[in-house]
Amino acid sequence: MKAVKKIEISVLHKRITPIVYAMQGDTGREIECTVVDWDIPAGVAARVWVVKPSKKVVYNDCRIADKSVFVPMTNQTLAEPGGAICMIEFVSGEDVVSSFSFNLYVYESASGDGIESKNESTVLEGMFEALGQDAIKALDAAKAEVHNVQTAAAESIKNIETIGKTQIDAIKEAGGGVEQALSNYFALRRNGLVFTTKIYKYTTSTSPVGVKMNANENMVCEPSIGRRKGRDDYEQYGLFHHFTCNFSVDENGFNHVDALEGQTGFTKYGKVQVGEVTMSAWFGIEDTAEAVLYHYSDSQTELTPHPMKESINPDGTLSPFMIHAKYVAGDIEGAPYSSKGLTPANGCQAEEAKDPVSYTGMITYMHKLGGHYCGTTSWDLFYRQLMMIIKYATTHSQSIMAGCSSYSYQYANLVAETGVTRVVVTKTQAANFVVGSYVSIGEMGESTNKDRYYAYMHNLAYSVKILKIENVDDVNAAIYVDALEAFDTTLTTCISAMPWHSGSTDEVAGSDGSLVSNTNGKFAYKIQGIESGIGAHEVLSNVVMYIVTGEDGNPARDVYVCQDASMLSSTIATVRTSYKKAIAQVPYTAASWKYITEETTDTDLGIMIPTGVGGGSATGFADGLYTDEGTSGQREWIVMGHLNYGGNAGFWALLASNGWSIADWSIISGVSPNGTRGEWQATA
Repeated sequence: MKAVKKIEISVLHKRITPIVYAMQGDTGREIECTVVDWDIPAGVAARVWVVKPSKKVVYNDCRIADKSVFVPMTNQTLAEPGGAICMIEFVSGEDVVSSFSFNLYVYESASGDGIESKNESTVLEGMFEALGQDAIKALDAAKAEVHNVQTAAAESIKNIETIGKTQIDAIKEAGGGVEQALSNYFALRRNGLVFTTKIYKYTTSTSPVGVKMNANENMVCEPSIGRRKGRDDYEQYGLFHHFTCNFSVDENGFNHVDALEGQTGFTKYGKVQVGEVTMSAWFGIEDTAEAVLYHYSDSQTELTPHPMKESINPDGTLSPFMIHAKYVAGDIEGAPYSSKGLTPANGCQAEEAKDPVSYTGMITYMHKLGGHYCGTTSWDLFYRQLMMIIKYATTHSQSIMAGCSSYSYQYANLVAETGVTRVVVTKTQAANFVVGSYVSIGEMGESTNKDRYYAYMHNLAYSVKILKIENVDDVNAAIYVDALEAFDTTLTTCISAMPWHSGSTDEVAGSDGSLVSNTNGKFAYKIQGIESGIGAHEVLSNVVMYIVTGEDGNPARDVYVCQDASMLSSTIATVRTSYKKAIAQVPYTAASWKYITEETTDTDLGIMIPTGVGGGSATGFADGLYTDEGTSGQREWIVMGHLNYGGNAGFWALLASNGWSIADWSIISGVSPNGTRGEWQATA
């Protein structure tokens, strides 16, 4: 009896890495590998290399039939649970041709009966002792002679990113490029563990604090403050490893890692897209009578049946990695880039801005980069929401990292001056500002409206950095800025706090945290390396709300999600026919802020929708929902909150009152590689 799994492998062209799943200890399995781009010559021998999670090696003969190689799944091949790297080697005399690798994932036997994992070779029995961490590099060396490879330094939580990059560099040098290196790196670190957080329903408990379960039990995560690194137990698991990269999206909607930080060609600056790449993942939402359980894993399990949407390629296959934009987008010569050191692209009327950052405006704006680019997607947001729930076991995100949500200071200049780069305010007022943050300075004249939307609020200096704050006398202090040109001030000159520029959290140690304080409401933060809460809303580029009459007679909002960025539309009829309608509606709040008590997750679309309100700023989901009184039309999905949102802000905050073409100083977005995602179909 043989259970045969058929896969396609390649020799001449790198393709999507196949994954084979098996059970530990089985003896009746075999893999039929069909070579799709090379004719196997007569008389060659085929052998399989298998590098197990412990780095022990299997090197066995295989049977060839026509264009296929049959790989035996021996006891030793399936001895260890976890991810292994496999490669077929064709040998004729001194000539060796190797296939691109495929991945083998071995699930732990339910019986718990396993055998000791050892090296195994039916070709060169007894020649091996151990392979070190640089598995793929060792495979190349073995083409001439099997060598023992140096043992890599033990991975530690303190330097996991540095070691990880070194290992990926080594794998990349063996051939196949950075994406193959990442695929192999992540494959070796998949272990099938399920990280779970139970969040009680509001009717059971109003507390936002959940309970960590399964592999998540007893795990601790503390956000960093500046260079003081917080404890992060998750760094030991490949599921949470992430690497800063440059990314791109091709003409078919597939996203690509072009370079990793530290490698030749990588940059954070200019006309590039900067992201964080992590392994593809699976999730599950378990709804019980008293609670909702959120499950997250590196593998498909009974608890995690759904691949993260970012893991699904446009053709429905699964990618070995996911990419999320690291920064919000800034404008360079009329096009958006998620790169470092940029003023967030926004739609205020300052001469330096006027960027079309709204749901409809971003269709054309993002497509300047290519037909499958778009702004921040619902999946980019869902990933961050899920990381907050899993790592911190709370739905009160501001209790962990508040973001720049209470930093909306605006003050009149007190001393008229000529040819300066400063304004003078009281010492008390000056103490509210943060050196290194950003402000605009404008000459208001006879205007009284301080809304940052207007050009006159920025006409002396637009979104410039505070360089220093110095006392002028016993009462007043001067705020100095890095304006390009000196300016004149009057008693109607006004200084306004502005959102942080991209890259402001790069000096924060570790994966999560803020510069000076995580909770004072003045600083942006990062989670899994992704910069968030910079002092402005993010508008989702692939979500539209359409107002309908709800069951209670009030104007509820249907939610539509686009899965193909090339089909983004500003015609509601097209939206309703070509987008996917979510399973839940946004409830009516009658032009008032209501705190969210319930979120419903559409697992197929990967979006969390507020479906219950009536809580407080520290209960339930602890964030605000606002819907206007409109009874028809479309609305854009605006999240997170801006400078003066206070307790309403956070990962679940939703402003659902703006028409879908509204742009403003407070509305920004990222450049997402995830605008086009396929429909995954489970296969046997």
